[in-house]
Amino acid sequence: MSMDGSAISVRKAVAEAVASQLPHGKPALSTTATALDLNVRTLQRRLARAGTSFKQIVEAIRWVEATRLIESDEMSIAQVAASLGYSDPAHFTRAFHRWTGKAPIAARRAARRARDRLQRSGDWTATTP
Repeated sequence: MSMDGSAISVRKAVAEAVASQLPHGKPALSTTATALDLNVRTLQRRLARAGTSFKQIVEAIRWVEATRLIESDEMSIAQVAASLGYSDPAHFTRAFHRWTGKAPIAARRAARRARDRLQRSGDWTATTP
């Protein structure tokens, strides 16, 4: 994957590489650097110039995906944790609570209630979120 060096390009390239690693475990800086054909330190410098870090990008990708998967109700909490590279569902639960202030199960219940209210009110046109 090539990058033009802009902050947006660097963040996007790293985010895509991180997302592709999630199903295989915790994303690694070295794996990402290799995928982008960069030295680890070069990648770190480019991320710093872009005003971010590898850890921040990993956390952002996980947060977005976690929210989507929890609200979709398609996977168990343990399956969501595994799909985001967490070795233990408890680690995922703590991270989700840190991101949202809620436990994953509470967020799932709230999403279900919201879907149910929309369906009952007739404002829901799709069968799935």
